[in-house]
Amino acid sequence: MRKLITLIIIISLVGCKKNIKIPGNFIKTEMTDHLSNELHRSKFRFNVKNNNGKLIIGDGSRKIKSELKIENGTLIGFDGGEWGGKLIYKPFDNKKKEITVIEKGNIKHLYQLDNKVYFIVGIAHLGLSEGAIFELKNENNKFTYEKVIELDDAPETFDIYKNKLYIASQNNFYVIDRLKKKIIFKNTLWNNLYPNSIAIFNERNIFLGIRSGIVKLNLIEPKIQYYKYTKKENKVPNNQ
Repeated sequence: MRKLITLIIIISLVGCKKNIKIPGNFIKTEMTDHLSNELHRSKFRFNVKNNNGKLIIGDGSRKIKSELKIENGTLIGFDGGEWGGKLIYKPFDNKKKEITVIEKGNIKHLYQLDNKVYFIVGIAHLGLSEGAIFELKNENNKFTYEKVIELDDAPETFDIYKNKLYIASQNNFYVIDRLKKKIIFKNTLWNNLYPNSIAIFNERNIFLGIRSGIVKLNLIEPKIQYYKYTKKENKVPNNQ
């Protein structure tokens, strides 16, 4: 029995340290302030996802709408940036009217965790950068909400892994466990390069899609590594 337990631990540790293959046209690059300013003008934006243990990289065009199916209908959030957004509830029954839950507010993301519904708001414009997480409650299509977490800056993208929330913001990277916030990385190298997606394999292999390339995070050590896109191919790779 002890040998079996030891073997399982070894396999788990090896799996955690497994390197994820990164396409050859993304080159490990040291980020500098000068390079960051240059990359801010890049026309390439990349999206990342974990497809059965394989890193897939594709076009990372900005999403302005998020959706979440809940009981008897769909929540639809809109993010209009400096122009504002809103949150609506659209019943599955087309005979019933659409409900405006929030008339003004940039809804970045919607998600469900532990049988509760949450939405993330945020805005980054000029010198303003802020965000928060709210819990949304619904009783007979009467919606109420309350703030549960204040973020230090504007959230950009998120993912859920082992019941924890991982958020890449304009400048920081958060891990939220049971509504307790922890900033893992502050004033990160992707400042103003607009993270748009997260692909989590384990806590040693977390990838962000950003403008100009991708970023690899290792939360255990912790480390950040930037990979710049190079034009070995004349087009942005497509999601598969």
